[in-house]
Amino acid sequence: MRNLGGSGPGYWRIADVPQGGVFGESRYFFHGRGCRFRSNGVVVDYDYGAGGTIVQFDSWRLRIFGEQLPDFIEYVSLSAFHEDFAVAVSRGSIVATEFGDRRAIE
Repeated sequence: MRNLGGSGPGYWRIADVPQGGVFGESRYFFHGRGCRFRSNGVVVDYDYGAGGTIVQFDSWRLRIFGEQLPDFIEYVSLSAFHEDFAVAVSRGSIVATEFGDRRAIE
């Protein structure tokens, strides 16, 4: 996959890149502010951050990702996951940003 050199979440449209496709054994699909990748049966979904930064997750996406991994299924289903996420934000281990009503991390 080539670097598009763009600076925003919708740049793929301007660069004439298909909204979805396959590269190697992986699939991608651009949506709204982000992109969803599927490779080896695992899905990673993220949003673009301010200024076109590439990776931005929220606790919902991290939970969905963790549910795909046997070692984390139980952990992400517990309230401890959300508490740990909040603690990491409060300690500055992850940087919180605001997107409308959603808190996210970059």
